[in-house]
Amino acid sequence: MKLADNKSYDISKALNVKLKGKLNKSIVGNISERTLIRAKQGIPVSAYSVKHIASELGCQPEDLLNQNDVCWLSTRNASLTNPAAINIHASLSEFIDGVIAAAGILSYKLDQSDLELSVDFKTTSLRLELRQLESGIKNYWSVKAGYPDDTGITYIESNDSAELQLELAVERLRMGVTDNVIINGIKQFSYCHKPGWLVMFHKFKPNDFESYVGEQHFLNAEDFQTTLNEWLQGNKLTDVNSEEGGVAISVDKKELGWNVALFSRANFGPGGGVVEAAIPPNFAKEITTEIRSKDKPISCISNPKCGSKLKFGPCKQSVSTY
Repeated sequence: MKLADNKSYDISKALNVKLKGKLNKSIVGNISERTLIRAKQGIPVSAYSVKHIASELGCQPEDLLNQNDVCWLSTRNASLTNPAAINIHASLSEFIDGVIAAAGILSYKLDQSDLELSVDFKTTSLRLELRQLESGIKNYWSVKAGYPDDTGITYIESNDSAELQLELAVERLRMGVTDNVIINGIKQFSYCHKPGWLVMFHKFKPNDFESYVGEQHFLNAEDFQTTLNEWLQGNKLTDVNSEEGGVAISVDKKELGWNVALFSRANFGPGGGVVEAAIPPNFAKEITTEIRSKDKPISCISNPKCGSKLKFGPCKQSVSTY
């Protein structure tokens, strides 16, 4: 972001974090101590002062702009150059929620494998195209970081906080929409075979951190569904929750050595390499509903045909169990 010489900026939040108790006189440099005190108190200071304070602190001027003031401007099926079409979001997650909801409406399948999402990802902006493969229907979005000011919106070209938020947003889109994701021209998921499932087993203790116990890989959905149904019949669960990217079940049986299992879809490469696949919210919700039901086994993960029944639990081997 290029600071405008004729504007003043409130840098108090970021400045007080970066100072971390440093004395004013130790970083004054080419500005007055009074200016620094004003900046710390939240009184807007000139672009000249922002640049020199940043220089003394060894950071970029835009790093001092209050991160809480970053907003996200987006359009749907329109352009950011058209002010009438712009939506302003206080947080990036607000925008991502809208994209994920739109994907759920556009898809005809529970796992949303009939959708393709293309993401063009730059430092502080995204362009998304969501296509329904059978019908060819497309939706596209643009989103960019900016700061509101007295003249409207100033777009940001570089900002560490905004860049990190976008990286997390792209990962959330990859895990929450469809397996057919293309990021900056690179396909993210291999379709040599259909996604299997990865189960991570943990031991949670009261007032303590979780302890990783082990994992189990299922090359196909049929084996996972059959194995899980067999296990569910003989075990009483204490909790089941769908969470972004997967499903978690809890069980209270000390002899198991674990009490929480986290499920996620995945593909497995040579040597047991794992590439996680998407579990759209509606899919996760349906799995959770079926697990909680006492009347029927899980059937939404794969076709009803039986797969191989394996012993459900963490494997002793370091590679996948197929």
